[in-house]
Amino acid sequence: MTIAAEPACECAAHGVAVPAAAGPGGPGYDVDRVRADFPILARKVNGGRPLVYLDSAATSQKPRAVLEAESDYYRLHNANVHRSYHELGREATELLEGGRRRIAGFVGAAPEDVVLTKNASEALNLVAYALGNASWAEPELRSLALGPGDRVVVTEMEHHSNLMPWQQLCRQTGAELAWLTITPDGRLDLGDLAEVVNERTKVFAFTHQSNVYGTVNPVGTLVARAREVGALTVLDACQSVPHMPVDVAALGVDFLAFSGHKMCGPTGVGVLWGRRDLLRTLPPFQTGGEMNDQVAMDSSTYAQPPYRFEAGTPVIAQTVGLAAACDYLGGLGRQNIAAHCANLTARALDALASIPGVRIVGPATTQDRGAAISFSLADRFPDEIGAHLDKRGIAIRVGHLCARPACVRFGLPATTRVSFYVYNTEREVDLFAEALAELAEPAIHALPAPKPAARPDAPAMPFLDRVFGDAATAITGVAVSVGDRLGLYRAMAGTGPLTAAELAARTGTRENYLAEWLHTQVGAGYVHSETSAGERTYVLPDEHAAVLADPDAPGAGIGVFAAVQALYRVEDQLAGCLRDGGGVDWGDYPPEMFRAIARFFRPAYNANIVSSWLPALDGVTERLAAGGRVADIGCGIGHSTLLMAAAHPHAAFDGYDYHQPSVDHARIVADERGLADRARFHTAAAADLRPPPGGGYDLVTFFNCLHDMGDPLAALRAARGIVSPDGVVMLVEPNAEADPATNTHPIGRLFMALSFTLCLPAAAAQDGPLALGNHAGEAELRGLAEQAGFTRWRRVAETPRSAVYELRP
Repeated sequence: MTIAAEPACECAAHGVAVPAAAGPGGPGYDVDRVRADFPILARKVNGGRPLVYLDSAATSQKPRAVLEAESDYYRLHNANVHRSYHELGREATELLEGGRRRIAGFVGAAPEDVVLTKNASEALNLVAYALGNASWAEPELRSLALGPGDRVVVTEMEHHSNLMPWQQLCRQTGAELAWLTITPDGRLDLGDLAEVVNERTKVFAFTHQSNVYGTVNPVGTLVARAREVGALTVLDACQSVPHMPVDVAALGVDFLAFSGHKMCGPTGVGVLWGRRDLLRTLPPFQTGGEMNDQVAMDSSTYAQPPYRFEAGTPVIAQTVGLAAACDYLGGLGRQNIAAHCANLTARALDALASIPGVRIVGPATTQDRGAAISFSLADRFPDEIGAHLDKRGIAIRVGHLCARPACVRFGLPATTRVSFYVYNTEREVDLFAEALAELAEPAIHALPAPKPAARPDAPAMPFLDRVFGDAATAITGVAVSVGDRLGLYRAMAGTGPLTAAELAARTGTRENYLAEWLHTQVGAGYVHSETSAGERTYVLPDEHAAVLADPDAPGAGIGVFAAVQALYRVEDQLAGCLRDGGGVDWGDYPPEMFRAIARFFRPAYNANIVSSWLPALDGVTERLAAGGRVADIGCGIGHSTLLMAAAHPHAAFDGYDYHQPSVDHARIVADERGLADRARFHTAAAADLRPPPGGGYDLVTFFNCLHDMGDPLAALRAARGIVSPDGVVMLVEPNAEADPATNTHPIGRLFMALSFTLCLPAAAAQDGPLALGNHAGEAELRGLAEQAGFTRWRRVAETPRSAVYELRP
């Protein structure tokens, strides 16, 4: 079998199977034959589902040729290199140096210019630290030293591994760090290239292909500008080398780094290529064995590159495996690989564009972009998307992707990424899109709105019926959550009676399933039904729509159903808590819990914090209008803080929470709403707070969070310590009583259930001396306030969900 697009690198000698059938990747590319080379792709996951691996931008899977090459080294040739005169040592040395030659050939380099590292992060750190070491190295190795007045330039889309080393270099040398920004479509903004990469620039480090946006940057343009000012160029090629032909001479950069594990090779090996004259000019990164020439007690000299930068035993087995990966990819043909991945990317971009609520973060076309697509989905956390797809056997990546500034640039604390490689198929792209569409809100088409029907009365039930009724409610909750997710309540709101067929047409759902869903709603009393002229219709009464269809209505309550799903997923942990007294930390609950709790509290906060709760506190709104300071303790994702900040533009607000992801989210929302100038968010436990400079806070608030703290007494004492002598603490807690017999009404039952499954475990996980639960009652709360040093206590407001107290020193 032969490949016309590109000759294989020593392919036949190493037994790499070369697929030959035609396919979308180009002539001679057969993805089914490729898949057969990867044993892991035959795995079943999550209860027998086929593995759909769409996370190759993080790490790729390994073909048999690579697995066997590394295994054969350990089985047949294992020894140390360069110093051994026995046969195994000679074999190991030849495998290492032969691997170096094959890897160098893969990127058009000479082997003596290729440094073998443990990963690309180490390769990039090597350049940065060697430049830093140049300041104090031997005189002949100081020509590349940096100092105050010099500039290092990066871009806003860099992976942390190509950002943090340069930050560190600037801290060590006094050089200035500058960066190119990003356009709204995820490309480098070159409008100020000449200004940013100026005559003071000594280093310009940038990515070839963004691991977040997929953007392929114009290397020629960037290198040309760097040459004009005499700056060194450092290219992060981790995402490009696996996917496209890369030739270091054609690129014209000074240094280039890539990783083995992203290109079908092993973990634990990376590559730094550098211009020979520059490598000879750099001092070492690390010192020790192998990298020296002559060593005496009072001084040492260094080996020539590349060995100068390979202190200690090198990555022998990993290099053997990476060389086999280069052979394998060369056999497939890198033009074929690029064409295949471009085809999959185009298909995925088209599919994502058709899903409501999807926002692609980066270029929306395949023009100058690679096979990694980051996106967000309206009203869905990335972790929630990842968990949903994982249940279907689809592996993707969520988080800030080790490139947090690139996410923050688009107002996202984290994102979701799907990425493709040599073994992925069009069918896998379709399966991903179909699974993602299940989470999206469908379009709702307008129909006329007849009047609602009357509500039937609910009969009384004996105890057994009560038990069965509770079970029915719990199971019906699944149907309620599905109806919320698919927009069924929103489609029914204000329309009057609809048939199942009409509602199915509006929401893009199947009529037989929708009819059964409507029956559950009729049984629960959420939806009313009547039959006229042989046709059954269904109506969502306006008062029910205010609870189920409008998430921001003061009486909205549907958000709590999403919490039920999350709570069942920690059932095993809760059972363990009962036995050992442990807890479940807030951050350990599934991601949909954060969304559900926010939806539960948000309507009441929107309706009450600014309009009634703050005015109920003596003199507080006047102080805020005059420029007071507020600490919102346990602020979570910052909704309460930002509501107050929006209403009081002259005041300053500090939100505190110990959960870092919530704080990150709050900061981004504050920036999006233009409130970051007066609403700042900090990661801190309540008990650790100290007064701000210049005196205490005028107002300290706790919104339904004190009972979730492991040491509520310490939190109140901290509040007493940071509030000014004439300031106020506003404590908002669930409006429930300590006596469970008085909490048998629906909201009381809900609070007690959440107290067992969420509030108490979250507090116990913090190892505090006291975990209140959410229905401790006013007497216990007041007793804690008195112990904390507060002398005045007043209940100033209440709603069915919340009781509001005023505490003063």
